[in-house]
Amino acid sequence: MAQDVWNLLAKCYSTTDIIHQYQLYEKLHTMRQLSGQLVNDFLSQMQAIWDQLALAEPAWENAKDAENYYKYCDNLRVLHFPVVLTHEYEPVRATILHRGSVPTLEGVVSKLLSEETRLSILKSQLVNTSIDTNSVLAVAPKIQNLTRLAIVVDDLGILYQNVESYSIRTLRMQDLI
Repeated sequence: MAQDVWNLLAKCYSTTDIIHQYQLYEKLHTMRQLSGQLVNDFLSQMQAIWDQLALAEPAWENAKDAENYYKYCDNLRVLHFPVVLTHEYEPVRATILHRGSVPTLEGVVSKLLSEETRLSILKSQLVNTSIDTNSVLAVAPKIQNLTRLAIVVDDLGILYQNVESYSIRTLRMQDLI
């Protein structure tokens, strides 16, 4: 009797039919990190879905095949997770995609947490200074014979470049129109 109840509960709470899998994949592929949402919080939401999908995975008879499959799944997660983060993490995405080998998910999360910390520090510094929200930061090299002009703009007015060798001029949006 107790075994029958246990089996019924296990069946109810480990639903892995095709419709449930479809719903999980749909949710996974439509998820996006919300502005201000911490990387670990968002990762936890995705991990919960990955764990539910893992219930539908076949049992492996060969340990080597299982190891290869789980490495493949980890690689997919490494590629998928950074894609659904906010645009603030673009530098980390670029680093991941330009590597010769695929890093582990733990390595990617570590880089993302470092970037999250850096962004948090920059945002707190931004809050402590008054910035005209109608401004754009224009950066031009000090060297006169270079004709290239780099304009660095993002939602928060954060500059990601080293500006020691640049002259900086702030323009109002109205000046650009």
